Amino acid sequence: FLILYKNMKYLFALFLLFILFGCSDVSTDCSLVKSDKSIRIPINSDANSTTYNLRHFEHGGTEYLAVENMTSATISIYSLADCSHYKDVKPQAHGPNGMGDTMDGFDIVSLDTIVVTFSHGDGSKLAIIDSDANLIKKLKFEITHKPFFAPASPLRSDLGYCVSMHGDVLFIPNDWRDVEDSFYNLHTQTIGYCYDFVHDVAYNDSLHLPNISEYKSTILYDLFSLCINGNLRILSFIKGHQIFVHDGTSWKCYDAHSRLMSKSLKKIKPSSIDNVKMQFVENPWYCSMIYDKFRNVYYRIVYLGHDLKPGDDQFVLSEFLPRFSVMILDSDFNVIGETMLPENTYNIHMFFVNKDGLWFSTNNVNNPSFEEDAINFDLFVLKR
Repeated sequence: FLILYKNMKYLFALFLLFILFGCSDVSTDCSLVKSDKSIRIPINSDANSTTYNLRHFEHGGTEYLAVENMTSATISIYSLADCSHYKDVKPQAHGPNGMGDTMDGFDIVSLDTIVVTFSHGDGSKLAIIDSDANLIKKLKFEITHKPFFAPASPLRSDLGYCVSMHGDVLFIPNDWRDVEDSFYNLHTQTIGYCYDFVHDVAYNDSLHLPNISEYKSTILYDLFSLCINGNLRILSFIKGHQIFVHDGTSWKCYDAHSRLMSKSLKKIKPSSIDNVKMQFVENPWYCSMIYDKFRNVYYRIVYLGHDLKPGDDQFVLSEFLPRFSVMILDSDFNVIGETMLPENTYNIHMFFVNKDGLWFSTNNVNNPSFEEDAINFDLFVLKR
């Protein structure tokens, strides 16, 4: 009996060890796996095959993709049902409703509400138009209005600068890049402003940016990606491992360190534009922060850096960053996986999420399959 009792104790102890430690060794990492699905959208010769700004949206049960043609200040809209051209939207440049020729971003709430930003030397303009380019509202923000109504931020999908509707109120991000003094005073600036369609009034959003003065040694640059999920505001600084989340009550900081980033984050040294571009090519940084509402996860895109070699086309590399990964975070902002994408294959700026998964464009000039007369995407699905 004593021998049996001792053996039972031994087996029970082994069972406890298996429960406590054995399960923790089972990988819970998620990953992104390339599927066999792809999209090819033929484009006109005057349309851009690469862009910093594209928007996926639904209207009447149909999925659309809107792409900014930066050279012609035009928005091209394509139907994803049959990958066909739906229509072009060109905001009026001149005349009483003219906005100028310097469109620097857009976002789409619906085909009836398209928000377009324009930059000027004396401030910035924001227009709300419909898909026939009819002007609904034009707002002008002077630089001298800071810290109130800072110029509208260029609406770029790759950094998450997007508008959002809350009832009859439109939220628009501020151009916080013009904050005076040190960027550690960001907390003196509101995250954006609002336009009330019913009362035809614009006002500052009540939410201020977080105070990051205590992170001087770890956040090395003021640029960040903005992600909006309901009442959550998520900031991902490009030169910081942390992300900041406002839950409607207060800002919270979460560590979101890339496991595949082998190089250290480095400060950007002031220099010529070309030199700064090369610093962004050589050194790693965090890019877009994306919410996937279909799977309730977040994606944080990570540029992993590049060792410049003789013969490298530095201009091309600065536009088509060669090597990046995608981190996966759960709804509590825990890092649950990270996937490296093939080098020189995808465009780090061109992506969208739908019910199928995360789509990345292969429109990278270093990709042998690159086409100038089409926009192509590969589908990546989440594996848990």
